[in-house]
Amino acid sequence: MRAPVCIFLLAAATFFVQSTASAQVGVSYHQSGLPFVGVQYNFAGQPIMAEFRLSTDRDFDDISPEIVATYSFINKPQHQVYGGLGLRVNVLEGIVFPIGIKVYPIQSFSGLGLHVELAPSIATNEFESENILRGSWGFHYIFGRNED
Repeated sequence: MRAPVCIFLLAAATFFVQSTASAQVGVSYHQSGLPFVGVQYNFAGQPIMAEFRLSTDRDFDDISPEIVATYSFINKPQHQVYGGLGLRVNVLEGIVFPIGIKVYPIQSFSGLGLHVELAPSIATNEFESENILRGSWGFHYIFGRNED
């Protein structure tokens, strides 16, 4: 594994180890031409969320970590609209700009939600100059999510 990838993974792991008593952790799955799974950290009382993502449906050499930070512009119990900034390394390396909507359709199971995301990505690797527009949809679950 290349040194920048190791440093990136170590920084991401250190970032996610931090905890606050009322912070919330979640998991997600995004389906697209570049599918991925994620672990997210919602900062207590803040409209800010950080997520560590790993690509799926790939050979182990092609698994690409990605870390994003988002801000919820609309943060209601039934839905959220967010935008942010991130970095993807390994395959299709670049700066990612996720913009999305999360909805929570089942009030009795408020931690389970659906999401749709559009993420333009600007390539940063001189050998991989492919800018992409990734669209994804999927499911997420936030542990301990309340409707307040």
